[in-house]
This record gives sequence, structure tokens and C-alpha cells, in this order.
Amino acid sequence: MGKSSIQVTLSDDLHEHVRRQVAKGGPYRDADDYIRALVSRDRQAQSAASAWIGEHFTEAMRADEDVYVSVSAEDVIQRNKKA
Repeated sequence: MGKSSIQVTLSDDLHEHVRRQVAKGGPYRDADDYIRALVSRDRQAQSAASAWIGEHFTEAMRADEDVYVSVSAEDVIQRNKKA
């Protein structure tokens, strides 16, 4: 697996947060380790979301048009207010 690098500019608040995460005794060796972990978790979350969508909507997307009911945005808003 190849490696590439990027440069990231952070606000002071975010920089301080990263510094705390990599402080002595923290869960990460250095800022690179922390950023890699964040990106990895983001990829896993996106993969899980994609799998969930596929699992829950594949059947609906294959359904015939006549099973769908037309509703307005206002209908949805009102229904959700009742919930």
C-alpha cells in the first residue's frame, strides 16, 4: 500500500484538541496517528451507512410504481409533529 501526505491547517481550538489527544498517556502516538484513526472511522461509518441504506431500501426501490403514495412535504411535516 502506497502512502501520500497532505497538509492540514487547523483552528487554534482544533489544534489544541489534537494536542490533547496525542499528549503523553493519550490514545494516539502523534497527530498523524490521530488523523489516520479519524479517517479510518469515517470510512467505516460511510460503509456502514451505505450497507444500511442498501439493506433497507433495495426492496422499496424495486417495487412497482403503483405501491407508492404521493405525499407533500406538508403531509410529512404534520405526520412527524404527531410522532
